[in-house]
Amino acid sequence: MTPIAAALLLAAAGPLESVAAGDGGSTRVTVTNASVHTLPVAAGAAEGRLAPFGELGGYGSASFLAQCLLPDDEAARALVVALDRQRFSVTIPPIDFREGLPAVWIGDEARGAATLGAALEAAGIRRVLRHPVAEMPRSFSALRFAPFLVAAAPDFARLDARQRSAVEQAVAAGGTLVLATGEGGLEPDLLRRWLGVTLGGIEHPGPAARAAVPRAVTLRQLGRTPEGPAAPLVEADGLALVIESPFGLGRVRILAHALDELEPGPVAEAAFATGPDERGPLLSWLQAGAPPLGGGRSPFGAAAWGCLGALVALGLVSRRMPRFAAAGTLPLLGAALALPPGGEPLEAEAARALLLPVAEGALVFGSVDLRFGRGGAQAVAAGPMPLALEEAAPGGACLLAGETGAAFILDAEAGSAARIDYLGFVPDAPPAGGVPTTALPAGGDATLAGAPLVPVAVPVPLPLPDEAVPVRLEAFRIDVPRRVPAPPRVLPAPPADLP
Repeated sequence: MTPIAAALLLAAAGPLESVAAGDGGSTRVTVTNASVHTLPVAAGAAEGRLAPFGELGGYGSASFLAQCLLPDDEAARALVVALDRQRFSVTIPPIDFREGLPAVWIGDEARGAATLGAALEAAGIRRVLRHPVAEMPRSFSALRFAPFLVAAAPDFARLDARQRSAVEQAVAAGGTLVLATGEGGLEPDLLRRWLGVTLGGIEHPGPAARAAVPRAVTLRQLGRTPEGPAAPLVEADGLALVIESPFGLGRVRILAHALDELEPGPVAEAAFATGPDERGPLLSWLQAGAPPLGGGRSPFGAAAWGCLGALVALGLVSRRMPRFAAAGTLPLLGAALALPPGGEPLEAEAARALLLPVAEGALVFGSVDLRFGRGGAQAVAAGPMPLALEEAAPGGACLLAGETGAAFILDAEAGSAARIDYLGFVPDAPPAGGVPTTALPAGGDATLAGAPLVPVAVPVPLPLPDEAVPVRLEAFRIDVPRRVPAPPRVLPAPPADLP
């Protein structure tokens, strides 16, 4: 294709497109450079300074994932993406799951949709969003709210490295992946390295398995490594039909049969059972120990108060203020009123972070308190770590994440404060060792309830610009207790037919 033809094709497609992504809580925004030149990319609020997002080559495209948590009286928020001097607007709806949280089905074909939908409905999930492999997001934030991710082994094997990382991180953040292995297609060592689960050969189902999964023709042999955390949930005829392995705050459940052979029954009940909310103790710790969010400061800086004091002093000295004094002081007062109230344009007053080690990194569950020396809409650069927005008070916020970084977008008054709760991932887990100094709140069924917290002595990556160093920082590594698996459910063989 010639450069002219490519430019015409891109222009016909439009410079900016937006579509709901993943679980529906995020919006994928794609911007296209219709020129031959490399252009700088920036994004942020419709009014205010934009955050830089690198450069985009000629005829290239770049995608962002946008999330917004907004007050109840705000239906959407307008953001802009800029290519050099061109600005393109996009409206982002807030995260809203009033119709219920959906399951995300990773699949190029819709085989078994009816039985899968029935099995999920029995677990209380009434919405299923199917995404072909090519359309699966490459950031866990777009899968963050799906309680279940469902895939057959051949489709899961076709995910690229970044898509697979997004799925793994969504599980670590509290989701459940249900993976059907009956058709094969996975690398033999993938589940062993990741979950301590082994995949064996093919077996024909016995009478108990045929009663539980009538449509299954063959079953995959499922096992577990001695040192791994995996454990069977359902067994029949000496074979594991469902095996589970915890991962971070979530879990992976492996099925021995094909996905289109699933139907309501004991196997589906085990696959889509809901466990305790593992995020509860973390949220309680963040909220209980966070310092009170500071109130607003005066919108006028020291210069403004100084000029006002000079006017008062001159008025006290002379009942009739000399004209030359008034003429000299009033313009200074006007200029001082337009200045920020002093200090830095952005200050990080406090930050708290809990780091949960997982494979190839650590899950970061944290909060940051910000103080704004400048008012108006602002894009706060948040670094390159994968991020998901959890809470934003008091006025809401948006998160815009691209290939080269991310930015929190807030509308703040000068001198005001805001708190952002987030989930993130860092590639390096804090080193093991150290003496616990505190613990997560105890009580409840969560595995992490009462887990010891070890202070982190190494620098903690935070979703903030380098210059915004928190005044107060608390960071702890979570030492996860090993789960004691419950005994599996053993399905009996059906009674033999009487002659």
